[in-house]
Amino acid sequence: MFKFLKKLFTEPKKEELKPEELKPEELGKWFNEESNKIFTELNIKLDDIKNKIKEETTKTKENLAILNAANLHNPKISVREKQFMEGNRRAYILSVNTFLRGLEIEKEDPSKLLEFCNNFNKRIENFGKSTVRSYHILQEFFSNESKTIAINIRRLGSHVSELENTIKQAKTKKIQDIKQRIDELNNKIKQRTELDISLKNKEKLEDSSSKNKIDTEKEIENLIKSKEYKHLLELKANKEISLTNIREHNAKIVHAFSVMERPLKKLLRVIMEDHELLNKYLENPVETLVSDNELKITKILHKLERNINNYTLDLKDKKRDKVLETIKGTTEEVLREFINKHNELEENLKNIEKDIEENQSLKTEEKLRYELSNIDENIEKTEKEIGLIKKEIEKTNIHTIKEMLQNEINDVLKIDVVIG
Repeated sequence: MFKFLKKLFTEPKKEELKPEELKPEELGKWFNEESNKIFTELNIKLDDIKNKIKEETTKTKENLAILNAANLHNPKISVREKQFMEGNRRAYILSVNTFLRGLEIEKEDPSKLLEFCNNFNKRIENFGKSTVRSYHILQEFFSNESKTIAINIRRLGSHVSELENTIKQAKTKKIQDIKQRIDELNNKIKQRTELDISLKNKEKLEDSSSKNKIDTEKEIENLIKSKEYKHLLELKANKEISLTNIREHNAKIVHAFSVMERPLKKLLRVIMEDHELLNKYLENPVETLVSDNELKITKILHKLERNINNYTLDLKDKKRDKVLETIKGTTEEVLREFINKHNELEENLKNIEKDIEENQSLKTEEKLRYELSNIDENIEKTEKEIGLIKKEIEKTNIHTIKEMLQNEINDVLKIDVVIG
């Protein structure tokens, strides 16, 4: 029995309303439909208030007509006082009519109506300041008529305040902001989708490049193990040996002309001919000797020897002996032998270089190394692009935007919304 009575007097639990679940692409249309209900109700209220303003404006004009036609309660006043009264009555009626003309409301947009309200507040303040004197004077002559008009104007102010408060309570500005945020959300989602697709494509490209790198490195590794490549290494080793032989061979002539350099420069001042050839020998003895088919240098060396022996050239004894010894060792036969050996070594080097150039494994290696370099550049470039895309994704915090929108919609519409 007790349980029955308890159930009878216990209020049933209110069923919890489930939040409205919406996808971002559905949100815009849904919010427009829901907010339109607010605007429909708002427009009804605004029309009612605007009608009140019109009615009050009409009453004010009627009361202005009464004030204009009103006779003095005490006609026994001076002409000057009558003129003073009439002047202030005309000025006051003119000011009120001017003020009323600014109350013609044609605007429908709430934001424009708010502008009207703001302008009205400034206008009524200016009106009060400009008519305070004439109003107080009329109170002395037509207290009831002027007071009635003042009441009309106060009521107009109340109606405009009601208009302003009604618009603000409807949160029309907030509704426009939410519509803009919904567009921003969908743009962010679109941007995020594009970034995700771009990221996947770049990651695929990076994976593909990494695989290509591994394959190319394996090709290079297999190439290095091949017989043809080993032969290439032998050719390169032979080339280094050949270059060493050439350097060692050339060093003999370079050294000889290094010993004779100062005496030969002094000889330039003594002899009249062969200046050009001698200068070439001083600059590059090996190259000049190889191209000196007639071995004109032997005649120059004979002149050098003769001038040294005649003491025409001033040389110290030790230097003199060393130079003469070098000249004796630089005979035509020695020079011919040097040239032949030089040409032989150069020919051998050319043959080796030709074999290297024609070696297929070298061409293959160069091609693979070039491909590997390009792959590394592409991987580095792609990694940077992936990093930039990830930073952009971090900036597009869609979850936070959704939460803000949900709270704003709930505040305006009083509907619990969950954006999927």
